[in-house]
Amino acid sequence: MGITRSLLNLSTRRIRCIYVIKRNLTSFRDDYIDFNRSGLTRIEKSHFKGPKTKIPKYDNITDFIFMNKANVKDRSALVASRNGQKYSYRQTYTHVCNLAAFIEKEYISKYKPESESDKFVISVALSNSIKTAVVYLGVPKINNAILNPVNPLLTECNEFSNVFSVVNPNLIICEPGNVDYIKNSIMNYKLHPPQNIICLDSDLWHEFTRNNCEKTPDLENIKINAKVNHSPAIYGMSSGTTGLPKGVVLSHNNIIANIHQAKIASDMAITIKDNSVLHALPLYHIYGFSTMLYHEMMDESTIVIQPNFDPRSFLENIERYKIKRMYVAPAVVNFMATHNMLFNYNIQSIRDLICAAAPLSPTIIDAFIKRFSYIFLRQGYGLTETSPIISMNRERNKKMVSVGQPIHNTEHKILNPDNHELKDIGEAGELVTRGPQIMKGYLNKIDETSKVLKEDGCCTGLTKIEKSHFKGPITKFPKCDSITDFIFMNKANVKNRTALTTSQNGENYSYQQTYTHVCNLAAFIEKEYISKYKPENKSDKFVISVALSNSIKTAVVYLGVPKINNAILNPVNPLLTECNEFSNVFSVVNPNLIICEPGNIDYIKNSIMNYKLPQPENIICLDSDLWYEFTRNNCETVPDLNYVKINEKINDSPAIYGMSSGTTGLSKGVVLSHNNIISNIHQIRITSEMAIDNKELTLLHSLPLHHAYGFGVMLYNEIMSASNIVIQPNFEPRTFLKDIERYKDFYDIFLSQNLRQPYSLDKKKFPKNPF
Repeated sequence: MGITRSLLNLSTRRIRCIYVIKRNLTSFRDDYIDFNRSGLTRIEKSHFKGPKTKIPKYDNITDFIFMNKANVKDRSALVASRNGQKYSYRQTYTHVCNLAAFIEKEYISKYKPESESDKFVISVALSNSIKTAVVYLGVPKINNAILNPVNPLLTECNEFSNVFSVVNPNLIICEPGNVDYIKNSIMNYKLHPPQNIICLDSDLWHEFTRNNCEKTPDLENIKINAKVNHSPAIYGMSSGTTGLPKGVVLSHNNIIANIHQAKIASDMAITIKDNSVLHALPLYHIYGFSTMLYHEMMDESTIVIQPNFDPRSFLENIERYKIKRMYVAPAVVNFMATHNMLFNYNIQSIRDLICAAAPLSPTIIDAFIKRFSYIFLRQGYGLTETSPIISMNRERNKKMVSVGQPIHNTEHKILNPDNHELKDIGEAGELVTRGPQIMKGYLNKIDETSKVLKEDGCCTGLTKIEKSHFKGPITKFPKCDSITDFIFMNKANVKNRTALTTSQNGENYSYQQTYTHVCNLAAFIEKEYISKYKPENKSDKFVISVALSNSIKTAVVYLGVPKINNAILNPVNPLLTECNEFSNVFSVVNPNLIICEPGNIDYIKNSIMNYKLPQPENIICLDSDLWYEFTRNNCETVPDLNYVKINEKINDSPAIYGMSSGTTGLSKGVVLSHNNIISNIHQIRITSEMAIDNKELTLLHSLPLHHAYGFGVMLYNEIMSASNIVIQPNFEPRTFLKDIERYKDFYDIFLSQNLRQPYSLDKKKFPKNPF
């Protein structure tokens, strides 16, 4: 009980100061919004936009949420955490349609509006439950009805009257315990009496969910009216920046746009199959119904609804229902990062944790990551006035104190509040946001609306930017015709030094052996495949897609392909297991040759056949026979590191087709030239030499070779630096530590953020710092 009370107090304190926090944002950095934190080093601009996407056209929120759900109609949609009662997507949709039909027939049909523009306002003051979720999904389906979510925990007449005096509801749906408060608030404050006040008890629920529709609702036959609906759907309550309750008017299109924006941002951040979400925050809050209910239903998640937040039941439900994604407030992150109660529960199913409502401190973030390195912790930012999301962090372990980049179709500016001009870098200003999710205005408050809705968007607070223009020192870039020749030049003095080592069995190649294999491989591919290639025009290149796991043989392939004239290396993740995943890559690059592992060849062939892609000339498996062909003497002269021929010219022709999602989440081929890679190798090498004396280093390579970090930095740069690279097939904590011990003298290890503390290591086992 003490834990609950302290968490509640902390949460309430943060919520009370949320608008102060908004007005004291301190910086935009690299298209991220950052709260007042230290240690940030780079900022770009005071005006920037999120990527573009096409907002879907739907007549109402409910139809948009349930579209294309026929394939998951028997999957659980809503689950009651206490007793396990659940509704499938089909049952939920049936209840939603019947509820909408009942309210339309019993109440709206008898409503006589004073003017054509009048809407039927339904205030819903219900606690968290799967039945409440059905009401929140059902009301937006009713033509000319507006949902007004109300906090059911209000216990004073004047608290209810503050809401009802703003929205003037025609129908109030509440719980039995609140009906007297509500009736007294209306009577004592002489408010316009609603037509009906009804309690959601078992009898009413039966009326709501019996067959009220003319036809049985069917997820397979949802009729979609594809038009943009700018009519009001939600009257949310917000204090804005004045502290007085105001009705925030959100249209169907506002909510639909934000659901779509949030889905794209989440899909770009992390992919979770058969997602399950624990809903322990209030449903009446914009965060609770728009993001946690509407967005997750759209995403085909199973939503486990907890009546309220209680630490013990919170952890029990994560363990019981194997929750994968959670939306929380900072107090919950703090609880998870610091409390020992968590050790009594298995919560390893969690993959994604989104925090909003107030900023997380760096201390809490560090403590959380130290305890849960496998969870993607990210922050988001928004307001009731913005439906609610305007920014969300979608990159793992990058600027964790930030609330992320602008989401799609969202534009941010930092303006001078006096003249609305862009602020200079380093000056505080007002954060202004524009996008399809921005509210229509405040209900019946023209003056309040005009203060926040400008031509440039919706004012949401103050922020500050600092220095935005940096230059590195100047160096002269080497001229070399190919990446491979540049890497192996001047290696005659280390030709007998080990270049590549297999971590598992210790097999290794010296620099001379590696260079010989690289040259023979290049000669073989040129002779057997490229010589038979007939390009349609002179500018066409021969694209070689390489889908191989980490090994010293794979490293040779990555070093060999750039040596081939007119060939382009396309690194591919070999762990893809779906036809459409391979097809996403191959449809972009159209490879002429694919080098893969035996276990992947069927996936690759099926992806090409099923998706009707251009047929590559050859798909070959890197087995022992092919390796023999690659490395036998294919060259006219025996390759020798003493005689590496350098063609000193800048080669801007393509060398690599790397794959990137950029800012859109869609696969794109990133074209990198020989000169791009050579320049970066040179830049990294200079920077490393300035940092540490890196002669004859041994490097542990445990990250994927197919990633630009894996081949561009960890392979090419380290071969250029004459390092011995010990290659692990993949990262596994135990072998990672064993290999460090086995191969000794590791003065260079490249890690991703989530691998930096795989275990609590005993420092006594490690030698003193040799530097």
